Amino acid sequence: MSNQLSIPNMVEGSTRRGGQISRFRLNGSSTSAIEPDSSQACGMELKGVNLVAQSRSRAKDFQFQSFARRVAVLVGCGMILLTTLQASASPNLAIDSAPESGKKTKPDNDRPWHVDFQIRSLHPRLSETKAMLDERLKGPLRVDWAHTFDRPYTPIDRNTDWGFASLILGVGRQENDWLLWTAYGGGGWGEDRNFDRYLTNTLEVNFKYRYFVFGGDAEIYPWKVPKVQPRMTFSDSLYASRPFLLTGLQAGYVSSEGEGSFRMLNFPLYRDAAHIRDWVGSLRLGLGWNFPLSTRFSLNLAGGYAFNFYRPDEYNGWQLIAGLRYRF
Repeated sequence: MSNQLSIPNMVEGSTRRGGQISRFRLNGSSTSAIEPDSSQACGMELKGVNLVAQSRSRAKDFQFQSFARRVAVLVGCGMILLTTLQASASPNLAIDSAPESGKKTKPDNDRPWHVDFQIRSLHPRLSETKAMLDERLKGPLRVDWAHTFDRPYTPIDRNTDWGFASLILGVGRQENDWLLWTAYGGGGWGEDRNFDRYLTNTLEVNFKYRYFVFGGDAEIYPWKVPKVQPRMTFSDSLYASRPFLLTGLQAGYVSSEGEGSFRMLNFPLYRDAAHIRDWVGSLRLGLGWNFPLSTRFSLNLAGGYAFNFYRPDEYNGWQLIAGLRYRF
């Protein structure tokens, strides 16, 4: 009796039952009869069937590993995307990289230092200077009996035109959400020259002045310091702007010189000169407004009044301030 199997490759196999072995051979797609040595075997183990099962198992393992790699890649990309979104949502998040030291690191924009560049327009009273000039100009103007010359341009006229200006450079720091201080120094200088000639008469009146100041200011923000953000538009800057109270102490040095003469045929009929040297100190009070322009720059506009301790009738006066601030 013969059994037939159809296997696509050459396979050799054997069966064993009760100590008797039956051998068989399968070649290609042809079918060979099993020739038992003694009796017919009931159970068979085929090497070809085992090879096919092993190849299918390996294919399944390869498919599972490929699927696992894809899942791992997708999970990794999702984690990277989530981390990026969190970093962009809170860019000022600070991480303590050394917890064992017991010190907490602060954000970079916490209590920032800044540099100020200001232009101040001064309007002192100059009551004493005005009285002195009126008295001393009477001489040359009295000699000009024909009134051929106009009244010279004096510091009083410059003060009326808000022509006294000073350049200020300061460095300061924000201490908290309500207080900011600045230490500064600077000054201004200038001169007024008047030279008129009519026929043989010459009137010449000249003034020179210099002043240097140094001091410290405090800015108090009742509604906190403005919050800044990158790429601010005009509406963003206006919405984030905040008012502040300005107060401070200032000391300075004032030097002024004036001289005048009236000549006829180059012969001096009148000559006069005056010099002023003063050290001054003042208390400044005012109001201002802080307009943030970006995370680094802001525009400060302020106005106030200076109360001087020495010669208040001369140096007390209003001040207008425009400044550009850089934070670092």
